[in-house]
Amino acid sequence: MYLDQRGVDQEERMLAEAWLKDGEAGFRAAKDKIMDLRKHKKMEARQEIMQNIDVHRKKKINVFENNILEAEQEIEKTRRYMR
Repeated sequence: MYLDQRGVDQEERMLAEAWLKDGEAGFRAAKDKIMDLRKHKKMEARQEIMQNIDVHRKKKINVFENNILEAEQEIEKTRRYMR
C-alpha cells in the first residue's frame, strides 16, 4: 500500500514532523507525548463511565423490573385460561 492510498492520521503527522524537526530525539519525545495523550483520554473515559454508572444501573434495574412485571402479567393470563 502506498502512502497516497490512505490518509495520514494526527499521530503519524505529529511523529513525522517531530522527526523532521529534531530527529530521533524529537521522534521519541513526540511518541511519549502521544502515549501521555492516550493515557489521558482513557482516564477521562473511565471517569465519565464512573460518573454515569449509577444512571446506567438504575436504567438496567428499570428494564428488569418491567420485564418481571410483564412476565407476571403473562403468567396470570395463562393461569386464568387454564381454569
